Amino acid sequence: MLRDFNSSNHPCLQAIAFSLKVIALVALLAFVWQFGIADDWRAFADTGISPETFQAHMKFVVTITSFSFLALIAPTYTLYRYIIRRDLAEAQIKHMATHDTLTNVPNRNLFFDRLEHAMASAHRHSEKLAVLFIDLDGFKAVNDRLGHDAGDHILKTTANRLVGALRDSDTVARFGGDEFVAILTDVKDARKVDDVVRKIKAEIAVATIFESKSISVGVSIGAAVYPDHSINIDKLVCMADRAMYDDKKVDEPCC
Repeated sequence: MLRDFNSSNHPCLQAIAFSLKVIALVALLAFVWQFGIADDWRAFADTGISPETFQAHMKFVVTITSFSFLALIAPTYTLYRYIIRRDLAEAQIKHMATHDTLTNVPNRNLFFDRLEHAMASAHRHSEKLAVLFIDLDGFKAVNDRLGHDAGDHILKTTANRLVGALRDSDTVARFGGDEFVAILTDVKDARKVDDVVRKIKAEIAVATIFESKSISVGVSIGAAVYPDHSINIDKLVCMADRAMYDDKKVDEPCC
């Protein structure tokens, strides 16, 4: 365990190290004042040493103190800048690996990871959760008629509206193409899921403006509830997918 320990990953230890350096600097300044400047000032005041001598000594002390300050602070500042940039780069790489680049919502991999954890939590606490499978209706027509930029606008708008329609504890993810999925946690009453579905449909149906053109699409949504419909993660998602096709009134075999 100690072999894998890296102090640069612990901001508290970094702060302690910085504080110790500041304390050392303050102690150095106090030492210089007590045994350098203070003594010379007393000598200057008591024995009449020339101001030029005192000023020369002061310049020497200030120079030494400045170099000491830079020797302590400059490496720390450089290290902190490196750590911050490294952490930002790592966070960006991790975000890109787990989020859809267009809509900035979780991607399929993060969705399954969160669903797995949500199902485990629901099992421990004897709770229910729901999976929604969401597919846009008329998206291809928009793409073909107005181009991919308009399609991207629809996808980003849809993602934002889905996130706004659900709770912070829920998850919205892009499954691929014009398909989205959502995880509704802590479902007290499975019948309330229908209310959420109606709310989402109303939100998505509102027209959006792209390049002075009003665009509207519909949405088909299927829902599956854990553990009522299945306790298997793949089967649960598949049943939500099948329910979505039932909403479209299109026959689609479940895996």
